[in-house]
Amino acid sequence: MSRWRSVLPVFLGATLCVGPARGAEPAAADKKAVEPASILDTLEVGLRGSVGREANSRDYDWGPTLSLGLFSSGPDARNRFCYELEYSYNDAFSELRGDAYTQQTRVKTSELKYAKVSLLKLAGRDLRERFHFTPYLTGGVQYVDSREETREEDEDGELALTERRRESYWAPTLGAGVEFALGSRTTLALDYDRNFESGNRRMHRLNLELKVRLFGDDEEKER
Repeated sequence: MSRWRSVLPVFLGATLCVGPARGAEPAAADKKAVEPASILDTLEVGLRGSVGREANSRDYDWGPTLSLGLFSSGPDARNRFCYELEYSYNDAFSELRGDAYTQQTRVKTSELKYAKVSLLKLAGRDLRERFHFTPYLTGGVQYVDSREETREEDEDGELALTERRRESYWAPTLGAGVEFALGSRTTLALDYDRNFESGNRRMHRLNLELKVRLFGDDEEKER
């Protein structure tokens, strides 16, 4: 009897250690089968060309962009989203010439889209795989630095500076667009955005952007 008393604790200890380990194997396998959401998964650089209108003048410009993918829901989610930050810069220059004057305008625009949300999957259907595009909405803020110089012909027949105007301001923005996959790391985006200012500060643009992913899972945006 004393021998059984000495063996019983060892037997129970072995049962408690081995039993749960064997029972946990299916749970661990199931856990691996469901992939979690990903964080800080992509970094993209791009080149954007824009056709826009500032107040009553039309402009054409281009500039670089930088996009950081911060969060995306798991691939097994029925409705899947991706959240990104995107920074863009535009430098527009225009010149108007007359018989006795010239007018030069330079507008530098920096924009941070702090809420870019892409819809990757809807009701279990992968939009990129089925329809070959990804829709998105953006919200952000822009900083505009506008400079204008007017030169008129003086008595000596030379153009002299007669007026200089500079204006800078912050404005909220809102936009929407679609992104098309050209390859495993290359996409083409078409979007429209505008600010909520009026008068000479009103700005809206139609943008075409070519983007290249520097790092991130190649399969991440193809799922």
